[in-house]
Amino acid sequence: MAVVSDNYTESQISKENFSDIQKAIGRLTDELPGEGLTPKLVDSYWAKEAAVMVCHDESTKNWFPARVPTLVAWEGSRLKLVGLDALPTYKRVNQGWTQGTVESMSAGRSPMGSAWCSILVQPLSVCCRG
Repeated sequence: MAVVSDNYTESQISKENFSDIQKAIGRLTDELPGEGLTPKLVDSYWAKEAAVMVCHDESTKNWFPARVPTLVAWEGSRLKLVGLDALPTYKRVNQGWTQGTVESMSAGRSPMGSAWCSILVQPLSVCCRG
């Protein structure tokens, strides 16, 4: 599960916001009675501009949805819970290494002879020809 802003992807969770969310969840669990459900997280981390929560058990997973919209992590925060499938996906690319300077590569010259590579950042694509 992931805690995101109410209007995610327009407004995203920063690292500072992530820390505030962790503290707000801690305050919620501190207010629970000593007996009964104790929500437990296996892990929580900041990824893809969201606060990802890995629940320990089904009880914790069932406890979160009603609580997240009421969290006050920072003034004016409006949060919701989404599945991980709602977060953007990234494709992995293999890293390749070659020798040469940035200048020679940007000029289209490569130590591999006539081979050249270009990398476009948005969207990420790698093209090598030789």
